[in-house]
Amino acid sequence: MGRLPDFLVIGAFKSGTTSLAQFLGDHPQIYMPWLQEPNYFAYEHADMEGSPRPEVERNSVYKRHRARTLAQYESLFEEAPAGALVGECSPEYMRSAYACPRIAEELPNAKLLAILRNPIDRAFSDYQAFVRDSLERAPFGEAIRRPPGIEPGSQYVMTGFYGRQLQPYFETFGADRVKVILNEDLRVDAKHVLDDVCEWLGVDPMPDSAALANQFNVSGRPRNSAVALAYKLRRVSRPWAKPIVPERLQRGVDSILANGLQRESVSPAVRSELIEIYREDIELLQSLTGRDLGEWLRQPAPKATGKVAPRIASVDAASADKSDAESAVSSASPSTTPARPADAPDGPDFLVIGAAKSGTTSLSYYLRQHPDIFFAREKESHFFLYEGQQPDFRGPSDAEEFLPLIISDKARYLECFASAEASQIRGEASVYYMSSPDALRRAIAHNPKMKFLAVLRNPAERSFSAWSHMMRDNREPVDDFLRAFGLEAERREADWSPGFFYESMSQYGEQLAACYEAVPAEQLKVVLYEDLVSRHEEVLAEIFEFLGLQPVDIASERVMNASGNPRFRALNKLLTQRNPVKTTLKRVIPYEAGMAIAQRLASWNLQRRALSEEDRAVLTQRFSEDVTRLEQILGRDLSAWSASTKAGAGTHN
Repeated sequence: MGRLPDFLVIGAFKSGTTSLAQFLGDHPQIYMPWLQEPNYFAYEHADMEGSPRPEVERNSVYKRHRARTLAQYESLFEEAPAGALVGECSPEYMRSAYACPRIAEELPNAKLLAILRNPIDRAFSDYQAFVRDSLERAPFGEAIRRPPGIEPGSQYVMTGFYGRQLQPYFETFGADRVKVILNEDLRVDAKHVLDDVCEWLGVDPMPDSAALANQFNVSGRPRNSAVALAYKLRRVSRPWAKPIVPERLQRGVDSILANGLQRESVSPAVRSELIEIYREDIELLQSLTGRDLGEWLRQPAPKATGKVAPRIASVDAASADKSDAESAVSSASPSTTPARPADAPDGPDFLVIGAAKSGTTSLSYYLRQHPDIFFAREKESHFFLYEGQQPDFRGPSDAEEFLPLIISDKARYLECFASAEASQIRGEASVYYMSSPDALRRAIAHNPKMKFLAVLRNPAERSFSAWSHMMRDNREPVDDFLRAFGLEAERREADWSPGFFYESMSQYGEQLAACYEAVPAEQLKVVLYEDLVSRHEEVLAEIFEFLGLQPVDIASERVMNASGNPRFRALNKLLTQRNPVKTTLKRVIPYEAGMAIAQRLASWNLQRRALSEEDRAVLTQRFSEDVTRLEQILGRDLSAWSASTKAGAGTHN
């Protein structure tokens, strides 16, 4: 007999099962097969005959593969390494009347894992998935009233009765073999939740390097017909692409497409109706799990005082006298009240001033998504640093890679913002502004209300990432990090550009002390890279509030401008350095799509470097005095920067 699973992810649909399966599959001690949702146990009995591999289920709307026979099912686990824990994910099991007894008979020792989310949000996400794939046109309030058996529609609500679905599993397998986690918890602290799951499964905690911020199988309404067509093609091509296209490439395509989806929310009227429908079942689920789920029985709380609620779309009930599904949607769009005063000067209203290799590229990407922000495509123009000058840096490739970025002519600089709408505030990112209080004074002279954003990162990791970045681009001639770190004085003397100054650019205390002398404190906001990664939604809301804007729901899971060692230097050169091909593609490919494609290719092409513990100890000691000074400036404990080991060390921006 072939290998069979040790555990099953049994549901629930649109509750994070795809993300959970991907996270577990990335664990080095866990094997998850290429096919999600084999659904072997979901039917009354297994077929006796069929092809040796899972077959496409022809009568399904999505025409997914399904393991219909025991041989097909066993074939999914043939490549599992010896000693690995084997699992599979089929959300159909939780709502299938046949799955529980069949699993008990054929996998009597298996553990069962369920991930659940607020059933109302789950139902709406399920609905939006069908909207996304052009299979649903009715408003949500109308779709949930379809009679049982009419698809799509009836499953939107029925799938959310978790209590009645899980009760047979608890009664058959016992509470020690059935584990329930919440999507809401996974979104807040994925590492903690997954470590708890790993302990329950009997494997090591999740590796610190795991990409736990990613979301998979995202739902939403396509923003335009092109996105809708792309999702149609995705649905049609999925059956043949799934077994042969590399999983990482599939994830990359899905992530790019997700940027074209508009997020919406359930109207209070429909939510109130569904709360009453689910109330009894939620109370049953609480008794089974011992979890307080009272939050599911309440309307979402308003944003904290002082913050404006996000402008996300709202879907009204079908009874609201709206004749068309589109009329029930209020899109996230620029506010009717202009965000920018009519008398504001030309040019930017805010600047991202540093630090380099601390998340500035990612932050710029996030800010650019806000409908009330125009963010200049020209990054690193450093106008206020070199206004009216002709710098002549002479470091490796400075003439080809750094000098062409600099804009020192005012008229040309202001052209960078010419495409902004009148109501949009304007911003740009130049990461060496933070090292020059004179540049900040010039910016204030240009616009007295100018605001400044600084992102800071563990200085040991920042300096190592900066060196890795230069190595990636074949600009750093010294392949020993600490030796290159110690050459700053020589490089300054030789007129190398600031990107090679790994030490001084990481001394934030010294830089910020000068910054606060140059600009009013209320116009400078400092955030930590670590917070931007771990609490990105909250930090972005704070940044939007600082800029005087309403928070909005944006795609904030992508890491941009990563550093590392290229697998293929030709591809790396094409993606990171100025060249005719790149210039031509920028003119014909929309900015967001181009950025998404480039970052996915770059991420695949890079092998991440790691900062050694010996080098970390040296740098931690070197920066200790400056970090203490920074703690005093910010009024914040930064002792975590002195830890000997740090998650995500060294290479991301």
